[in-house]
Amino acid sequence: MLQILSSGRVYKGQELADILETNVRNIAEYRTELEMAGYYIEGIPGKYGGYRLITQSVIPTVRLNEAEQRALSSGAEYLKSRNDFPYSSDYEKAMGKVFAAVKHEQPQEISVANRFPLAVDEQELSRRYDTVAQCIAHRKELEMDYLSLSNKVSHRRFDPYKLFMYNNAWFMLGYDKKSYEIRYFKLSRIQSMVATENRFTVLATYKESDYLDDFGMKKNGEWYEIVMLAARKICDARP
Repeated sequence: MLQILSSGRVYKGQELADILETNVRNIAEYRTELEMAGYYIEGIPGKYGGYRLITQSVIPTVRLNEAEQRALSSGAEYLKSRNDFPYSSDYEKAMGKVFAAVKHEQPQEISVANRFPLAVDEQELSRRYDTVAQCIAHRKELEMDYLSLSNKVSHRRFDPYKLFMYNNAWFMLGYDKKSYEIRYFKLSRIQSMVATENRFTVLATYKESDYLDDFGMKKNGEWYEIVMLAARKICDARP
């Protein structure tokens, strides 16, 4: 049916049924299956109506060889190991459609590990990520209410410079206008946030390498008091 509709012309349901040697009811089922695989088939009502394939929806899967298909599939495994991909739900749906189109079957379940292993709703954390990413891209200031480690909420104005993951949690790095310092803030601790129309300029003295390295945060703003007890070792003198 897909090959027939690829011609671009409109086919009536009965016409398709005759060509495929089936009944009209099955044509409707085939259409549903093809749309689940990512193809959009327009249903045109009226005397001269029928079914027509929207060519923009066709994925050129015939160009994918086994190595390319394997590479796409391996992408899911890579994302699972990274655990920091912010659009895993959309990726799963898209790749499921791609593989269904390649093999002409139902969309596959492409599973990506939960990228937000935190006590925050995934959609909400994804929304925060997108908001911060847009502010970084357009150099716009953020206003937020932030819950500190001491469980106190403070209102802050913040110029975000970078998003990064550390210990399976998303953070943003930038200039905090409350403390007048470059600070880190954990996305899961943000109580509310809004992107303002105020534009900012990155500080001329800012160097990302001063705050981040291959292992994560170099200055996390946390100070700990350490008490050291030293015991004097007394030994008997020996001849």
